[in-house]
Amino acid sequence: RNNGEKRTSDRVQLEDFQRVRDAQSGKLIGYLGDISEVGVKVLCKTPVPLNETSRLKITYIRIGGEREVTEVDVMSLWERDEEDVPFHEIGFQFINLEESAHEGVLRIMEDLERRRGD
Repeated sequence: RNNGEKRTSDRVQLEDFQRVRDAQSGKLIGYLGDISEVGVKVLCKTPVPLNETSRLKITYIRIGGEREVTEVDVMSLWERDEEDVPFHEIGFQFINLEESAHEGVLRIMEDLERRRGD
């Protein structure tokens, strides 16, 4: 494994359903579809208005069962609907990602890489 390799926007797919909530209301928005250093794809049951900013709370359960909770400010950029999929795919871009949130995102990406390596 080459650690010098820069993986800036490699997207990491999720096998497990990790919850994404609205940070203010606590309402379930959907489930993490994938994540990168620039944003997240969320699988939502209902459509989300585009070009709106919000704060998402990502609750991610790591391989050892440890919980990673990260809050990120995002803007909804795109939506994709597939006929045979019961979810709307919504693409959110991170806005002003705080250092602690960035570290949380990196830990989630790292954990997902490890899962895929199994």
